[in-house]
Amino acid sequence: MLNSLKKITDKVKQLYDQHGKILDYLFQHYWKDTRPSKIKEETSVTDFNDFFDSLSSPTTTITSEKKKLSEKFKLDYQDWYSSCCALLERNYNKERTSEFKSEYENNIKKTISANYITRDTEYGFVDSFKHQASILNALPQYLKHRLSDIELTVASILMDDELLEAEYLIKKGFIRAAGALAGVVLERHLKMRCDKNEPKLKYPKNATISKLNDIQKDNNLLDISDWRNIQRLGDIRNKCDHDKKVEPKKEEVADLISKVKEMIHCY
Repeated sequence: MLNSLKKITDKVKQLYDQHGKILDYLFQHYWKDTRPSKIKEETSVTDFNDFFDSLSSPTTTITSEKKKLSEKFKLDYQDWYSSCCALLERNYNKERTSEFKSEYENNIKKTISANYITRDTEYGFVDSFKHQASILNALPQYLKHRLSDIELTVASILMDDELLEAEYLIKKGFIRAAGALAGVVLERHLKMRCDKNEPKLKYPKNATISKLNDIQKDNNLLDISDWRNIQRLGDIRNKCDHDKKVEPKKEEVADLISKVKEMIHCY
């Protein structure tokens, strides 16, 4: 799955670079986009006076210059659009794919099929084209989150199965084995939380429940009450695994299993 994600990410980068080349060609052969990046929030009185003076001036003319649209530009865009549609339809949700296509149908199709282009229609094309590129560029992050959700779901199912096994063991009187198994699930859950945090939290390869618990508290993932509760559960696990002098109680091991199950379902 990670290999597929890398291939898709590389393809998105290729198409995004192609988008930049199409824009460069457009600005080189037609009009450069000289629009201001921000619209002024306030317009002064002087600006209004200049505006009305320009309207009343006999030398003021409004032209709509047209330039012939090259076949190369049309083919380059159509090739880009078709490649993007194929990629999005296989990997994106319907809403975002429809949003991408609607920019073409509503704003680009008429421009790209014409023989001539004006500055205004070019600017309209640029805005829609950039919006399409932003949708495309968000695809890898969307897939990364989807992959993370799948991993969490699979991990949750596996941990649920192990906790069911722990419950079976405790019913049969294997208290230590049940507590040890529940402790393994708790440790794996804490490691997964560290791995899925942004940024990822580093921990020693042989980190114990106590160490993982401290790391998460120090990074504000746990409040004091949650940290103390996990420390208590870790103590029960240690009693099942290591302390042969004291027998773990059935009630506390049952509580360990119950609390771990609650934690993995709430995460």
